[in-house]
Amino acid sequence: MLAESAFQLTQDTFEEEVLGFPGVVLVDFWAPWCGPCRAMTPVIEALVKKFEGNAEVRIAQLNVDDAPEISDQYSIVSIPSLMVFVAGEQHDMKIGVTPPPVLEKLVSAGVEELAKVKAKQK
Repeated sequence: MLAESAFQLTQDTFEEEVLGFPGVVLVDFWAPWCGPCRAMTPVIEALVKKFEGNAEVRIAQLNVDDAPEISDQYSIVSIPSLMVFVAGEQHDMKIGVTPPPVLEKLVSAGVEELAKVKAKQK
């Protein structure tokens, strides 16, 4: 099920909105027919609320049926797959239904990594 408040990605917007984003992006690779993906919807919604107002964090979803090239590029063979990108680089990944605290830690670790990247740039 689509998480209404998550940023919705497409094949055409992925590069700009994920790889070109200077912060942290959690991408939920999902499909509407996937039961475990639908089970993750409230978790994704909660993450959106948790990081709301943090301009450095984006929570996004990509329907794998609509973006097969990207799914292939990142070797997505099981969904839901949740991938964290930091300053456009893949940082971490979890596969399957993942509890909210684990995903929060995943995103928070991405924020910590982003701080290190920024410190190196100074």
